Amino acid sequence: VWISVRLQWKVASMRVNGRIALRDMVWEHLSGKLEVVSESVNTEVSYEKDRLGLYKRQIEAFNRAVQSGENFEASGWDGLRIIQVAAAVIESASKGRAVKIEPIVKGK
Repeated sequence: VWISVRLQWKVASMRVNGRIALRDMVWEHLSGKLEVVSESVNTEVSYEKDRLGLYKRQIEAFNRAVQSGENFEASGWDGLRIIQVAAAVIESASKGRAVKIEPIVKGK
């Protein structure tokens, strides 16, 4: 499985064009390759197949947050943003055009 998304984002009032590619990563376990390419970034990270790795990380992060009394690494707002981005990726792919993602306004 191979997913490639072309992105445009703003950094300090500059438009940046780039691409994020995921290869063999659409599984419940950690594996595959992540590529991020833009005008200023060109990086690739490979993950060896680890069927329990993501579950272990989630449980360890939960335990750290409970024991320390700190916030979880990912909040409900982070989860909402992920859903928003995923929906925009699907819409962009189906319509063949860029999709603007509006900021999330807390309290609405």
